[in-house]
Order: sequence, then C-alpha cells, then structure tokens
Amino acid sequence: MMNPHRRKVFIMLAVSIAVMGTLVGSFLMVALQHYAQRAAAESSARRTAGLDAVADLSVALADHRRAMLVREEIRLAGGAGMRPVPRAT
Repeated sequence: MMNPHRRKVFIMLAVSIAVMGTLVGSFLMVALQHYAQRAAAESSARRTAGLDAVADLSVALADHRRAMLVREEIRLAGGAGMRPVPRAT
C-alpha cells in the first residue's frame, strides 16, 4: 500500500502534467490557426495579383489591336495625312 502523502504527490503530478498538456495544446492550436490564416491570406493575395495581371494583359492586347486597326485604316486610306473615321468601342 502506498503512503497517503506519496499518493497525493503522484496525484498532483498527474494533474500538473494534464494542465501543462492542455496549455501546450491550446498554444499549438493558436499557432496552427495563425499559420493557416496567414497562408490563406497569401494565397488570396497571389490569386488577386494573378487576376490583375491577366486583366492588364487583356487591356494591353485590346489597345494594341485597336492601334493596329487604326494604322491599317490609315494605310488603306492612302497616307499619313489621312485620319480614320472614329469608331465606337
């Protein structure tokens, strides 16, 4: 049979280990949630930057296409002094 004082010490030790484990688990979960939230924000920022780049490229291609159309209309009109008729875009 175990000494009552020794038994109390073991119980206190077990309780202390359980509390420490709970605290460590809580801190670990907070750290993991913070990491996941940061990763999601970075992913969203990359996605937004990618969409902005595609939109900018689309605008640049449309502008280039319009410039080539105007250039060809001037060429077909017979010279550099002629201006093409403005078109609705």
